[in-house]
Amino acid sequence: MNVRGPKSYEDLRYVNGEPCNTFRESVEKRGMLQCDNSLIECMLEATSYQMPHSLRGLFATLLVYCNPVNPRELWEQFEEPMSEDHKLLANIGRNEIRLQVLNHINDILHSMDADINDYKIVQETIRPSTTAKEAKEVHFERTIIVNEQDILFCKKLNRDQIKAYNTIIERIFSCRAGAFFIDAAFILPGGRTAHSRFKIPININNNFSCNSSKQSALACLIREAKLIGWDEVSMANKRTIQAFDLLLKDLMDTNTIFGGKVVVFGGDFRLLICS
Repeated sequence: MNVRGPKSYEDLRYVNGEPCNTFRESVEKRGMLQCDNSLIECMLEATSYQMPHSLRGLFATLLVYCNPVNPRELWEQFEEPMSEDHKLLANIGRNEIRLQVLNHINDILHSMDADINDYKIVQETIRPSTTAKEAKEVHFERTIIVNEQDILFCKKLNRDQIKAYNTIIERIFSCRAGAFFIDAAFILPGGRTAHSRFKIPININNNFSCNSSKQSALACLIREAKLIGWDEVSMANKRTIQAFDLLLKDLMDTNTIFGGKVVVFGGDFRLLICS
């Protein structure tokens, strides 16, 4: 609508005969976007009474919801007030301070399903911390939507299935430990592989363990779980099951099998015979 005679999308990235790296940069140079004055005023006002930690949260919010024209300029203008608390730490250079501040902003952005690298604030790639990744995983688990059809599925079970269902449900509501094997496959919304969820290494040996600390967000999620389902367990190495048992015992501070959790395994050992 604003560029005359373009022959391709690439033509839209040229301004006065010079190429731009992105379409956004092309639009900015053509003066077709509003300036960030209102966002600058917002940050200026906040610096007069907000702590650096809060300023970083505000900055992340502006990036996600206000779509600033030039995120890098906004960062450069307010990098100093957003870094004041990190400057108080001894023996930390300017580059390390900048990295720590950017990492914190990136963690906040990840909680809002965004990534700091998308805003081209700095040339380096900022990697999300382990804590941020786990927090996002926990949020995903707690917001899985189970539709009504799945909830009512228990009414379609046959006599043997309803017996198993009631036995497992009774264990859950009575807060008693239990380990069960079901000769069937699971269809779970939002399911994850056991290696991914419980941090089980792909390459295992006699001394391996699950890589999850007791202070992590993932550990909190496992502690809150009332039921853990593991499908296709017949294909798993027995040492992974033993490591899983040790992990739950460690997280729950008990010697009860599987940490006192109700665990349901599923699979079909006949597949192993056929193969």
